[in-house]
Amino acid sequence: MPAKYDLSNQELFIMKILWGVSSEMTLGEITEYLQKHGFQPTIGTAKTYLTRLVKKGALKTRKEGHKLLYSPVSDETGYEQQWTEKLLNDHFSGSLNSFLSALTGNGKLKKSQIQELKDFFDE
Repeated sequence: MPAKYDLSNQELFIMKILWGVSSEMTLGEITEYLQKHGFQPTIGTAKTYLTRLVKKGALKTRKEGHKLLYSPVSDETGYEQQWTEKLLNDHFSGSLNSFLSALTGNGKLKKSQIQELKDFFDE
């Protein structure tokens, strides 16, 4: 699985788990799930990944008793939109034109790509 949204492969794997459930999860529950699905972190390693995800703004925590409950800040689509907007602003000064120029290597778009953009804006 390639890195995506400035997340490591392991962080993305964890996010996909949390995006797929409808409830908050504890560190123990997340670690157990990861171990059942082929990723074998210790509790300490899983906690490190979760801490990084909180710092990156992908996860939020809520304390219940002496346990932390983890949940995504937004769903996957919302996170994609947030990441894309940050990419556009940080690297292209918010300019869609600059982004498209970089994307196409300052070349011309193919007719099919132009049509795809037209169809998108006509919706």
